[in-house]
Amino acid sequence: MFLLICTGLFVEAQTYKLHLKPGKNRIFIDSVSINGKPVSGVFVFDTGSGETVIFSESALSSSLSYKKKWKLQRYSNTYYGKKKTSYGQFSEIQIGELKLKNVEIGIMDWEEFNNPCFENRIIGVIGLDIIKKYHWFFDLKNQTGYASEEPVNNEGYNYFDLKKSFSKLYVYTDKTFLKNNPFQKSKYLLDTGNPSSVVIRYEDGKNWKKLPKGVQISMEFSNVITKSLFYPDEVNLNNTNYIKQIQYSSNAKTTLGLGFFQQTKIIIPKGLRKIYYTDLAADTPLYVSKTGFNITKKKNNDIKVYVLYKDSPAERSGLKLGDVILQINNKNLSDIDCLKLNYFMKEESEKDKMILKLKNGKIITLLLN
Repeated sequence: MFLLICTGLFVEAQTYKLHLKPGKNRIFIDSVSINGKPVSGVFVFDTGSGETVIFSESALSSSLSYKKKWKLQRYSNTYYGKKKTSYGQFSEIQIGELKLKNVEIGIMDWEEFNNPCFENRIIGVIGLDIIKKYHWFFDLKNQTGYASEEPVNNEGYNYFDLKKSFSKLYVYTDKTFLKNNPFQKSKYLLDTGNPSSVVIRYEDGKNWKKLPKGVQISMEFSNVITKSLFYPDEVNLNNTNYIKQIQYSSNAKTTLGLGFFQQTKIIIPKGLRKIYYTDLAADTPLYVSKTGFNITKKKNNDIKVYVLYKDSPAERSGLKLGDVILQINNKNLSDIDCLKLNYFMKEESEKDKMILKLKNGKIITLLLN
C-alpha cells in the first residue's frame, strides 16, 4: 500500500507493484501471467499500441493448460504494415500485482520481436486498452513502477497535454519545440514502446540534403527498410534547453518516444489527458560501433545484417543490408550461442580487421584501425 496525495488530501489507495527489468529506454515488465500461467519473456508498456498484444501464439498456448477458441482474424495496422491478428477472451491476466479479469488479447506471429536471441525477449505489449483503466507511475532511473486506482501525486511535475484520436495518443507542441525543425512538426504520437527521443517522419526519403548533418543508418525490420538520420538538437521546454537525439525517418511516424523521458519519473493518469514528468536529462551521444553494422538471428537460423551505418567500414567494404554471414574471422556464427553474439561482435571489433564470409560466397574484409 502507498499513501498518495490527491487535491491536497492524503488518500489511502490500492496500488499494484510492477516488476520491471532493466532495458535501455523501454519499460520492460517481466512478471506477466495469463490464466494463472507465467508467460516467458517481457512485455513492453506501450502507449503507441491501442490494444494489448502477444507476438507468439505458440508461446501463449504453451503457457496455458488448454487452448482457447479464437475469434475471427483481422488485420491490425502497425508501424511496419498490416499484421494478421487473432483474438481470445481470457479469464485473467496478471501484470505484477495487478490482476485483470476477462481480458481480450490480440495474438500476432511477429518473428522480429519473438526472438529467443534477444536478452530481453519481447513477447508482447501492454496497450491503451489496459493503460486507460489505471493511473501509472514509473521511476525510469531506478526501474520501479506501479499502477494505482487513485490519482498519483504530481506536485512539482511538468506535463504535456494529450489528445486521443483513433486509439492513439498525441502530444501537441509549438514550433519552437525544436531549434532546427525544417518540417515544422507540432503533432507527435506518444509512444512509450519506442526507445527513441524524437522521431520526425521525412516523407522525401531520397533527398537528404535538406537535413542537418548527422549519422545515417539503414535498418531492415519486418521486411521493411527504413532510412534514418540521427542529429542532436535543442529541445526548448519551460525556458530550458535540452539536447536530444532527433531521428529523421523515411518510414516511422512522427513520435515522442520513451527515450525523451530517460532518467526521469513519469505519471500517466487514467483518462489519458496528460503525461507528467520530472526534469529531463540530455541524451547521451549516439553510439556508433567501430564496424558500422549489427546482426540478428532469423527464424531459419541465418545470421543477417539488419542495421548498416552510412560511410562506415562495413558499408565501404561492400557489405549490404540483408547479407547473411556464415563466418567472422574464421569462426562459424552457427556455433555461437545467439545470446552471446553481441559479446562476440564486440570482441572481434577490437581487432585490426574483421574478415566476413557470406552465404553468397563473398569474402569481405573490414579494416578497423
